Amino acid sequence: MNQIHARVVDIQIHENISVVTFVSDNTYLKMMGLELDRKLKISSDVILRVKASSLALSLSPLDQRSISNQLACEIDSIEEGVLLCSIKLRFLKFDLQSIITMDSFKRLRL
Repeated sequence: MNQIHARVVDIQIHENISVVTFVSDNTYLKMMGLELDRKLKISSDVILRVKASSLALSLSPLDQRSISNQLACEIDSIEEGVLLCSIKLRFLKFDLQSIITMDSFKRLRL
């Protein structure tokens, strides 16, 4: 599971829905959720986790999309399989992994 260390900088809550903003080395990330843990406060240090299969790749910024979390990463290595491709990435000081289909890998021409 991918992990990014961050700090909570904003919490918005309406009814039981919350939007939390985090910062990690000047990169802002957002999370929406239900029933936010009451222990989470502004300035809390957290570890953000995301599955490798949920980490999408793009060769250009996604300005006109609903995706708000975009990380500028460098590709460290690529492992091609029969159906899937594992791509090791570097975001700041964090090692991440994205798993995509071989069709997507070929379409991106990485």
